[in-house]
Amino acid sequence: MDFLYTLHSHNRWLILAAAVLALIKLTLTWISRGEYSKTDNILMGLFSWLFTIQFVIGLVVLFSRGFVMYRIAHGVTMFLALGAVHFSARWKSSPGPIRARNTVVMIIVALVLVGVGITRLPQGWTPTVMP
Repeated sequence: MDFLYTLHSHNRWLILAAAVLALIKLTLTWISRGEYSKTDNILMGLFSWLFTIQFVIGLVVLFSRGFVMYRIAHGVTMFLALGAVHFSARWKSSPGPIRARNTVVMIIVALVLVGVGITRLPQGWTPTVMP
């Protein structure tokens, strides 16, 4: 189980990298009033997929380590962040610039919630041995 905890702890940096790449590309699409491209879709899909996998790993860790209040608070906050990530699909049929803008907003909302969720843990942003 320590492997899953370590994976969960370090995978956040892959998620952050995917989010930054998606934010940059989608912001360029939004500003240039371009069409939502295949690259935009791939980057958002990568971010969404990594985030979903992270959430599932987190659930396994939660169920295996027990329901301590800070873990529950972390999980609920991350569930809300996951919802924000997937809510961006609501604008799938919108014109490119609107879809890009709304997706950028949802990524930012998700990242803010992730920041809040991580600070709810005793170790915060520092990866340590799981309490």
